[in-house]
Amino acid sequence: MHLNLMKYHISHTISVNPQAFCNAVFNHLRRSMISTLLLFITTPCFSAQVDLYDWLQSNAGKWWDTTPSALRKAILPTPLVWMNREKTKLRYYAGQAKGKNLLTFAGTNICEAVFEFHDKHLNHIFLSLYNRGDAGDIERDDFEDMLSNFEQRLEQLAGFKAEKEQSRIGAVRLYYKNWNNDSGNFNLRWSYSRNRTKIPEYISLTIKPSITDNLAPDTSVNHAGVISYPSADRVKTDKNGNRYLEIPMVDQGAKGYCAVAVLERIMRFYGSNIDQHIFAQMLETSPEAGTQIDSMFKALRRAGEKLGIRSILIYRNDDFSSRTKFKRMITNYNRAARRAKADKLKSKDFYVTIKRHLFCDYRAMAKAIDPEIYKKMRIEEYDREFKQFQEAIITNIDQGIPVAWGVVLGLLCEPGKRPARQGGHMRIINGYNPQNGKIIYTDSWGIGHEFKEISREDAWTITMFAETFVPR
Repeated sequence: MHLNLMKYHISHTISVNPQAFCNAVFNHLRRSMISTLLLFITTPCFSAQVDLYDWLQSNAGKWWDTTPSALRKAILPTPLVWMNREKTKLRYYAGQAKGKNLLTFAGTNICEAVFEFHDKHLNHIFLSLYNRGDAGDIERDDFEDMLSNFEQRLEQLAGFKAEKEQSRIGAVRLYYKNWNNDSGNFNLRWSYSRNRTKIPEYISLTIKPSITDNLAPDTSVNHAGVISYPSADRVKTDKNGNRYLEIPMVDQGAKGYCAVAVLERIMRFYGSNIDQHIFAQMLETSPEAGTQIDSMFKALRRAGEKLGIRSILIYRNDDFSSRTKFKRMITNYNRAARRAKADKLKSKDFYVTIKRHLFCDYRAMAKAIDPEIYKKMRIEEYDREFKQFQEAIITNIDQGIPVAWGVVLGLLCEPGKRPARQGGHMRIINGYNPQNGKIIYTDSWGIGHEFKEISREDAWTITMFAETFVPR
């Protein structure tokens, strides 16, 4: 969310103390900005908006009888899309609502909502009420007002007050309140950044059927919660000979959250409920720029250490680990380009300085490089590593272990629907086909991206690194 501040025009010459006048102008603009921000966050702006809190309140105790078609009808015309091929999860995302038909909760625009179904009946609701990645930064006071509103509304819905509790995931401190009654279990969670200013990070709400075990509070959403481990029994084989793992789908939205979305999906595969916003806070991921390839690699390692997850490196493309190695790769490429009578490249054209550190500009490289020449060079120059990469993929999938896969988009043309973008990206290798040699992978872009294929040669060409994460 961005606020564009108009210039403050003065149409008349007045006699006033300059300092006092400047202070008056500043205070006027500050009040205007805060009013605009609060209006955006808390006030329904369109007649087509549906407030989910009102629906919950008027249907107390009957939510879990709701079918997908009944839910669609109840919150029309809010757009909902399926998240998976099994059609067990419906998702609302404010970024796709295009300024209309917005879904709200207690008067606040929701960033994201996921409705899960079991036996065609609703059994789990997740609401991202606020997160920095989608909604941008807000003032601490505005965040506290928003949080207070949610707490009061949930107290009304549950019929009692709940105590504030806290827990930690790595160095990240999480706060939560839990309400449980005959209608359902409500878990409100929020967090702040770790620096002194305590920047608001997110507020989320999970609603599910009542916990009947002595009304014990549900804290499973506040820790790693790994409940399953790799197993060959989880590998599926279809009629085409594909051997694959079913990885829970998470949609990263328009944010540069591919790395943290991959982490969430792998952790959910192992039974955890940590979401990408917690990972983003833990790894200090930028929603605008995402994570540099090298930073992705280090971030995944840090996350594994903090969560008690063992990380094992399968392969890392060292051509991008230093300027010297990158120059060597360009020299090899130019040798192949000369034989193909193609244009040569200069390594200096693909480096940018960010905060006094040199990084490879993957977008520029993807535009300049000849994909077929680069692919041939990669296979011929690194034949042994290529074979080891293939063997490692097969070994891990057969053991029931998904592979976090860092790639450069734009080097090759990939079939199928995907966002038009170039540069560093993170996805998951979740299978392979022993008959045709293709690798099966999935992107965190929602339905239609759960099961995709790529030749092993193309996969090798775009690979920056591959790593596994296994619960200890």
